Amino acid sequence: MITNPDRFWTLLKPLYSQAEAFARYMAPRNWEDVLQESLLKALQALDSLNDEASFKFWLFRIIANETKRGARREFWKRFLPMELEHGETRELASDPDPALRLDLQHLKTAILRLPSMRRETLLLYHVAGLSVAEIADLRKESQGAIKSRLSRCRQELRVALDGGTSLSVIRGKTVKELDHDIEQCIQQARAD
Repeated sequence: MITNPDRFWTLLKPLYSQAEAFARYMAPRNWEDVLQESLLKALQALDSLNDEASFKFWLFRIIANETKRGARREFWKRFLPMELEHGETRELASDPDPALRLDLQHLKTAILRLPSMRRETLLLYHVAGLSVAEIADLRKESQGAIKSRLSRCRQELRVALDGGTSLSVIRGKTVKELDHDIEQCIQQARAD
């Protein structure tokens, strides 16, 4: 039983956009359901949270678990969302730099194609803004494992995006430049 729902909204408000973006990428087809169910579970279990400072980690773990639970429950496999598959060029004409917009769409598609564990780590780093140490604590893994997973994500994105095309968003980029492009892609997704 919740004794203070206002406490939940106070804790959630500064994190809501990050939680929404995380759910969008973790469950592109049904992110709204995942987010709603996760927030409901978090609200119902708020009294079990001992330290408000860990609310962010706690909430993102609930979202990740709900994503996995939903996948098992519905026995669905990851596919590209319909709007990416068929509407990839939407809004390109109105963009001042259509080539960059198309490159960012390809990056978004490549992120969605990452295996769920890698995608989750990448999104915790870029969407939730967690450090490598915080992700390691959250996932109960070593920092080296998290760094390796982030490195593999970047490599997979390079391979996925550079395979036979001349995407300016990825070719010859440093890790910092690639991280910046990933952040830009995520910002664009939030705006869409």
